[in-house]
Amino acid sequence: MVLYLFLSFLISYLLGSFPTAYVYGRISKGIDIRNYGSKNIGATNTLRVLGKKAGLIVLVIDLIKGLTAVLFIAYLFYYYSSNPINLLFFRISSGCGVVAGHIYSLFLKFKGGKGVATSVGVLLGIVPLAAFSAFTVWLLFFFLFGYVSLASICASLFLPVFIILFYPANPHFLALILFALTISLWIIFVCSHYFSLDNYKA
Repeated sequence: MVLYLFLSFLISYLLGSFPTAYVYGRISKGIDIRNYGSKNIGATNTLRVLGKKAGLIVLVIDLIKGLTAVLFIAYLFYYYSSNPINLLFFRISSGCGVVAGHIYSLFLKFKGGKGVATSVGVLLGIVPLAAFSAFTVWLLFFFLFGYVSLASICASLFLPVFIILFYPANPHFLALILFALTISLWIIFVCSHYFSLDNYKA
């Protein structure tokens, strides 16, 4: 069981390590996105440096990385493990792996993005109702105040609340809550330490 959980983490880590913004910048404009803007290989910096279309493409691909890890990689190892352990634990393992890969990319000397978009993809795959509800909160605060970072912090704070509301009957409810809290705290940390409200107003 432990071996399969580790393998699901490892394969997901390799998937997360794919540096979407870096590759897109090289292919589309022949530039290293790390030398421009905030020097971050995420969708937000791509948006500023390469435009809306590029930012959207990077955002969607990074989201898909998270979804792929928890919906396909996790299920694959769960299926072949022949173990009664709940699929949720494989999804959490894969989710942590893909986010870790995005933040510490194997292909960029263990440096990468902040993992916010990939984390959202992971949450969409594990707790879709709570994730969509948190996204609604994000939209509300973004349109009210115009700050990406503030909207992300508020959405993160509401995420565990939505999980309590939508998934109280889940047999692994505590694991869901702990996972959501971990992701939420990470997003809050990223927004608080790396995003400037003055510079990141849309």
